[in-house]
Amino acid sequence: MDIANKLLRNVPLFRHCSDDEIFYLQKVARISHIKKGQRFELKKINSFNIVINGVFEIEAIAGSDVVYLSPGSFFGNIPLTDNRQHGSVRAVIDASLLIINEEDLYRFFVTSYKALRGYVRTINRIGLEISDVGKKYFTERSRIVTIYSSHEKSGKSFFASLLGLDLSRHGKTIILDMSYSGKSVFDYLDAKITSPFSQKQKEGSSMEQVLKERIEKVDDNLFLFNIASGSKVKVDPGIISPILFYLSKEYKYIILDLSDFDTELRNSAFEDTDVLFTIIKKKEREEVYSLFDSVLNDGQRVYYVANEYNEGEIRNFSGGYILEKFNFTESIEMKTLRTITEKGACGIFTGLINKKRKALVLEPNMLESVILSGFIKTLDEFDKSFDMLYTSSFSYLVSALYVVSNDPEGFIKNISRFFDEEKVNGYLDITFPEKHIFKNGGISRIAADLCGKNRIEMYNTVPTVLLHDTEKNARRIFSTGYIKDLFEASFLIHPIFESKNIGGTMYSSGYPLHKAMVEDLYRTDVDEISFVSINNRSTLRYRSGKVLEFYKKYIDFLEDGQYDEKYSDLADGNYVIEVDEEEFRLESLLERSSELSRAILSK
Repeated sequence: MDIANKLLRNVPLFRHCSDDEIFYLQKVARISHIKKGQRFELKKINSFNIVINGVFEIEAIAGSDVVYLSPGSFFGNIPLTDNRQHGSVRAVIDASLLIINEEDLYRFFVTSYKALRGYVRTINRIGLEISDVGKKYFTERSRIVTIYSSHEKSGKSFFASLLGLDLSRHGKTIILDMSYSGKSVFDYLDAKITSPFSQKQKEGSSMEQVLKERIEKVDDNLFLFNIASGSKVKVDPGIISPILFYLSKEYKYIILDLSDFDTELRNSAFEDTDVLFTIIKKKEREEVYSLFDSVLNDGQRVYYVANEYNEGEIRNFSGGYILEKFNFTESIEMKTLRTITEKGACGIFTGLINKKRKALVLEPNMLESVILSGFIKTLDEFDKSFDMLYTSSFSYLVSALYVVSNDPEGFIKNISRFFDEEKVNGYLDITFPEKHIFKNGGISRIAADLCGKNRIEMYNTVPTVLLHDTEKNARRIFSTGYIKDLFEASFLIHPIFESKNIGGTMYSSGYPLHKAMVEDLYRTDVDEISFVSINNRSTLRYRSGKVLEFYKKYIDFLEDGQYDEKYSDLADGNYVIEVDEEEFRLESLLERSSELSRAILSK
């Protein structure tokens, strides 16, 4: 891995960034070699600097305080903070710096909205003083809601208008019209439609100025902005993040009314979305599954909506929500929509957006993940619930089995069934191709048997997972997909197993190089993050003679020397399960972990 890439990934301010975002920073950064004794004034520095090698010392103006900076440390201008350093910095020995100009860093945040969100949350969490501009991003914490349909005349603009009116009662709201044709939110809300943003702007006009000029006011808390309606040309998909950069300082809710006409614009909008309502035909839900599984990679929450106006009366819509058919006694005008929202017709959807989203991050483990079973099972006893369980590797097998099980007893039964040492060899389908030792047929069969045809977005608690794209060597978060596929991929260790094909891309667990982190969720709209880890004073191992010796030794090899911090400073709550377990005795591990978890949760 390139030294700059590795360095950027380990800087706390950028640990939440995606592979593409790190690559962008890597491109704009430069390396500077500093001679021993070279000194420069901090107040004259207009860059963010990371120590690659060597040692620097920072001297305060008074000369009484000296701070030494080793490789990985950073200094200089930190955007959106008031932590302007003073004094001078001197190279103690010959050293090197990775330098990112302040202007390039701001440009990065303008073009990567979720990177900005994660950055602001991080600087606040680690105790840096946020500037007044930065506070606008942190205190408001905008939620990006997309209303999408692949069908014409689906009712999505009607739904977006309803939702906008209802959400505006809870905070300042703006709807972005990204549909090229059809009845617009401007029509439903009796507002004058402005020219689409896709048209050429005045020379010299900044984006912020154009936004202010084009935003149409519906009332004191609801506003509209036309991006694509009526446009004869396609919109540059790169404008979405910059628009959100400016709007998120002011608006609590940003609704995107999105069609399927422009796939590049659609995909760009999906990337920045937090909550996605897709209006579908009840019998054609599977049409969008492959789209979401290939495009959504940032923990987006997906809800399926069936519109009774198009579908007729719907008695049952498993895994989704129903937009009821309203009996209008007059034409659909804004006063009609207000009447509907005032009667609470949109309450269930507004509640899904307004709810405080809580996530539990499970420390990624191999065999020790079984110890997490007792903790997850015990959550029900203490009425603790989460909207998301996020993890990777074998820990995901535990979270997946939790959501597919009907009750705590069924969960433990499934854990015992899958992790039984006597059955592990059945998952190891030995082959002798050039690239792998094991085929994935064995694990594929048990995954399908345990998980069925369920999809993770159908559950109230979404078992979200980090997987590794083995072809691109990239990390990927899944918050949609067939649970059996994600379960299987989380078991597969590259390269001894062949990877799992999901939507045409090959995935594996990524362990031990690619692990789910608390920081990953800083770019999402999750409000509260808890972290549970296992501190085992020994190393848990399969017992000799129970499991294929090669596989046992390979697992032992991966686990030896593995140590991650058991407490996350970036989490809102931490749970650490202290154990001293060396032999993989399943029944004993489950019993002990339940006892310890009760003690932890009762505090």
